[in-house]
Amino acid sequence: LLMIESSYLDNSELYYQRNGVLYFQKISNTKKFNARKYKHQHPIFDLNIATNTEQTYYLKVNSHEQLFLPIY
Repeated sequence: LLMIESSYLDNSELYYQRNGVLYFQKISNTKKFNARKYKHQHPIFDLNIATNTEQTYYLKVNSHEQLFLPIY
């Protein structure tokens, strides 16, 4: 899991490519909280990394406020 410890993000998007297919996950503060997979105040993404492999991820965020972006 990847958690972005910031409640001030309007949108968070996580992109990755596997076997030539581009995947993304999006979490938005403009949608209902109950629509989130993880019912948490901070955005949480699944990372789905197979054992003994590497994966590159790209994170896109935006906010109407100043960003402080701790990632765990």
